[in-house]
Amino acid sequence: MAEDASRGLRAQRAPNPNVTFQQAFRYVELVATAYGRHSRTYQIFMDLLRGMQHRLFDPPYVISWIAFLFAGHSDLYHGFNAFLPPGYQMPRQQRQ
Repeated sequence: MAEDASRGLRAQRAPNPNVTFQQAFRYVELVATAYGRHSRTYQIFMDLLRGMQHRLFDPPYVISWIAFLFAGHSDLYHGFNAFLPPGYQMPRQQRQ
């Protein structure tokens, strides 16, 4: 992930400004419960959130990572839509 971050991907749009602190906190807690705070998945997820907040990553980059990380966790997968800038959303998950 750090290697990817060094590529300097820059977002053109800020994350969704309508997400409240409480909503974000609850979502992060759901991810922590599903994967554990010390898991690699959780750490990558937190890096992605920080990258979005600081506009280091563009939305398609983050969407592709979230799709990979949360495959099989449709609640987390679709819940991430709340954090995406207007005009972006997670693609439909393929049924397995």
